[in-house]
Amino acid sequence: MTMKIRSELITDLKGFIEIRPKWENLHRESESRSISTSWAWMWTWWEVFGDEGELIIISIYDDDELIGVAPLWRRRVKRFGLISTFQIKLLATGEKGKDEICSDYLNLILRRGREEEAIKGMFDLLQDERWDEIVIEALEAGSGTVELLKRMASDRRLKMEELGRMSGFYVELPESWEDYLPRLSQSFRKKIKRNRRELTEALFRAVKTHSELETTFGRLIELHQERMRSLGKPGAFSSERFTEFHRLISHRMLDEGKLYMRSLELNGETIAINYGFKEGDVLYLYQSGIRSLRTNRISPGIALESFCIEEAIRAGLRRYDLMRGDEGYKFHWRPVKHEMVNLKIRRGR
Repeated sequence: MTMKIRSELITDLKGFIEIRPKWENLHRESESRSISTSWAWMWTWWEVFGDEGELIIISIYDDDELIGVAPLWRRRVKRFGLISTFQIKLLATGEKGKDEICSDYLNLILRRGREEEAIKGMFDLLQDERWDEIVIEALEAGSGTVELLKRMASDRRLKMEELGRMSGFYVELPESWEDYLPRLSQSFRKKIKRNRRELTEALFRAVKTHSELETTFGRLIELHQERMRSLGKPGAFSSERFTEFHRLISHRMLDEGKLYMRSLELNGETIAINYGFKEGDVLYLYQSGIRSLRTNRISPGIALESFCIEEAIRAGLRRYDLMRGDEGYKFHWRPVKHEMVNLKIRRGR
């Protein structure tokens, strides 16, 4: 039986909405499944940042079966203030520095076993499109997509280069909290025990309603910004667009059962918040807000993180992802290091 691979271009919001059910079904089965490649994440990003370019989402089909989605957008950029070029990027990338939402684990959404055909379909359609370069950011370095892009770009005499790498960290979760603790240093285990003991009266709360989310999200901003200002930094929520994106996506993920927001409350005051998302068997810790207490003996952040990791283990999750960045606190939890890569594909001159 001859396969009939075809590629279609989506350039408007109507098409973006209509592909949602098929995108979500494909996403659940794809090796590139992550919170950042979900339809809701990409849609919300475009809702906030889409005024800076045009949609060019490519859907690849085998007859009526969706085997791939390339979630792309295009914009004009100037080089050296003079030369204007057409650049294609993945959705959820390309914000101005202060607005950057730092989407990790980006990728093309590809059906398992059909990756090569889907990527070929993407390149076939792009052959007749207007572009000078394609920039793909935060792609898992170990993903098979990297080698497929490299090979297919070479076959088409396109130039592909690596722009750089970034490190991320995640905790591989065992079957029980008791199995996890021995991985940690003795001194850090003592810190966890002491903080839990000192904060025995603190309440560990989960956000379950939209009204709770509004209140907790506002407190998250306060705690995060206070901490960043004390370090002489502007803080992520100083950006209106960053804040708008997260207000929207947090409510949508709550509706989908994917929001993960936990807090510690002591004497009626919220002193620590973790904000993230669940996708499949992975919990992504995206942002936190911690109040500095007047004693060095107590760290609400350590206590909250330990409760969250223990909860994730009990829920049967496979990974507790600390996302990109090499902040010192992450290493106490004995994470696994991984790399994400940024790539550029250029048409020959």
